[in-house]
Amino acid sequence: MRNILICFLLSSIIWSCQKDSFLEERGVNPTGDSTISVDPTDEEIFDDIDLQDPRASLDNSSQGLYRGVFSNFDGTNHGEIVINLGNDGELAAAIHFIDGEKVAFTAETETLTTFKFRNTLGSFSFNVADIDAPTATDVIFNQKSGYIRAYKERSSRRVSIALGHYDDPSDEDFNGNWDLISFGVREFNFPGAIRLSEVVVSRGDQVLVDLEGEMTEDFEGCFGFDVRGPYLAQVSGDITLLEGKDQVSTFNGQRCDWNLSYSLQNNRSTYSTNRCEPGATSGIWVWNSRSGRIFVDALRIH
Repeated sequence: MRNILICFLLSSIIWSCQKDSFLEERGVNPTGDSTISVDPTDEEIFDDIDLQDPRASLDNSSQGLYRGVFSNFDGTNHGEIVINLGNDGELAAAIHFIDGEKVAFTAETETLTTFKFRNTLGSFSFNVADIDAPTATDVIFNQKSGYIRAYKERSSRRVSIALGHYDDPSDEDFNGNWDLISFGVREFNFPGAIRLSEVVVSRGDQVLVDLEGEMTEDFEGCFGFDVRGPYLAQVSGDITLLEGKDQVSTFNGQRCDWNLSYSLQNNRSTYSTNRCEPGATSGIWVWNSRSGRIFVDALRIH
């Protein structure tokens, strides 16, 4: 028992020192993925994590890379979060907000599977006891509470995200985030596309997640492919597609029907109707006797 306790304490000390080493001594990323300065900026820390490839040897370990969505409940700070738990021997986390700003967090090890991340603006705890269902708690940023939905990346499957929001034009107080997450499953009927597997919607201080787990409503896409569900696709270097026609999600036990066809080319965004007709200004949703619009704010494909 004494030996186990000593090992635990030594492990905790090593993990808690890693972030300081990252900030003060690091010159070049050991994986060779990127170069980072000795005194890195928040931007460099995010980019360093973002550019790393998940280690295959850590695919079934709690260590590795995690990626997901971050937001205050009021949506004032909304973006993509990346968390490095020893993928390259370091501990770090950072957020890339929709407006382009990047902020980084220092890390403390609380247990072998629980970590505390802090910066001058906020903090959160991250638990990876279940690597397929990690949890974030006590999320605070800019003195406001928030939430994180993040998932482990594996060497064969990266996490990609569509950050967005929704509203109800007939009720200015009914709005929130509408985010889509892909676990990297390929859409075999559309080469280069990846399926979107989770819808994360915020409403006040609630976070509602599509209970189906992985959406499978087939549809005939606007780009000539019959697909198994909503998808993201990088068609070329400057064309990105997001499409989810005639989709059904379940939030709080209530059915939500939604349609979203969106393309981005040379920083110009275009929406289409569920009949693939041009001229739409948003996606649409119908839920619990309400209807409204869906907007895409940023696409992060990996």
